[in-house]
Amino acid sequence: MLMIRLAAVVLLLAACTDAFLPTPSSVLLRSSLSRNFVKSQRAVAPQAFTSLRCVGSETSAKKEPSMMISKLESSLEELKSLYSSISSDIDMKESELKQLRESKAVLEEKIDKVSNALELARNEESIKDMELSPAVIVGDGRVGHMMKNSGDPGDAMVRSTSELRFQLKEAPGGGPKSGPIYLCVPNHALKELVEACPADRRQDLVFMGSGNLGPFLEQYELQGNTQALIYFVIDKLGHDPVDGKTSLDPAGLTAVT
Repeated sequence: MLMIRLAAVVLLLAACTDAFLPTPSSVLLRSSLSRNFVKSQRAVAPQAFTSLRCVGSETSAKKEPSMMISKLESSLEELKSLYSSISSDIDMKESELKQLRESKAVLEEKIDKVSNALELARNEESIKDMELSPAVIVGDGRVGHMMKNSGDPGDAMVRSTSELRFQLKEAPGGGPKSGPIYLCVPNHALKELVEACPADRRQDLVFMGSGNLGPFLEQYELQGNTQALIYFVIDKLGHDPVDGKTSLDPAGLTAVT
């Protein structure tokens, strides 16, 4: 009987130990472990999501440069095509511009020729209709004789200043009262002849000498007078003609501009 009771007490004590009835500390420990497990499970999910997101970002990052390269290559091809098209247009326009300039140069040359021909024709017409008046030729040298032989029969040729004064008087020896006065003398003789010419006839003076008369003409206010810039060679009587401008006149007689 006693043994049965002792066995019952042992069983009761055993039932009351921590092995069969957990203490609050063990319960708290288990609860803590349980909560930590839940937290760990919860933490795993964000980490997994973050890992997936990183993998996706890496994939996207790998794709972005390739897409950018593709776009840049496409843009480069378009720009090259546009550049080629514009260059072709420029070459075409430059070719057209060159042709236009050549045509312009040809037209300018033709316009000059036609203008010169028209001016020459008008001058010839005006000369043909011009009423020639007898002239006074000052100088009996080769130039004076040439002017006399190729001029009007009424031309008067004088050799000196005194003869010029005589021809230009009111009642001279048959000299013309109007018309040109050709000064076929060297430049050093011009001053005396100009001063011997009456003021009302000085506008008729035609200078047949050198063209370098600017200061002299200004001194006597004769800038508006005619200067005949004629270059020619007159051969001596009995001699062969000599002319440095044989390309203009193969015969060598005269070269007039």
